[in-house]
Amino acid sequence: MPKLEMDYDSVPEKEVPIDQGTHIMRVRDIPVLEAFVDRNGKKQQRLIVQMEVDDPDSPMNGRKIRDSILRSMETKLKRLAMSAGIPTDSEGYDPDDLYDQHVRVVVRHRTWNDDGEERISADVRDYLPSE
Repeated sequence: MPKLEMDYDSVPEKEVPIDQGTHIMRVRDIPVLEAFVDRNGKKQQRLIVQMEVDDPDSPMNGRKIRDSILRSMETKLKRLAMSAGIPTDSEGYDPDDLYDQHVRVVVRHRTWNDDGEERISADVRDYLPSE
């Protein structure tokens, strides 16, 4: 097997989350509506949105984040559409229209314990209206 060529001296030993705050991001994949069964056995749906920071002036430029939005989180789904400049009405909207759109995302850190080791992850807290 060939070597994985990379200067590992410059690679952090732990995953470093995207900074907290507001970031301009681009939806980098067509969102996926995924069916699943929750821990209570209830059938649910969630929209999986893959995004990356798209701001050349930001040290976070190119960093990626994923949001998993339950179908029941109607306000967050509407705010996502509004941030992308996609019109919403009584018939909803097509999540495919989010692809390659820019959105303003509020990122917050969440701390959790993984077998005694404290970890930090970046979560999408909100979507802000487009400017």
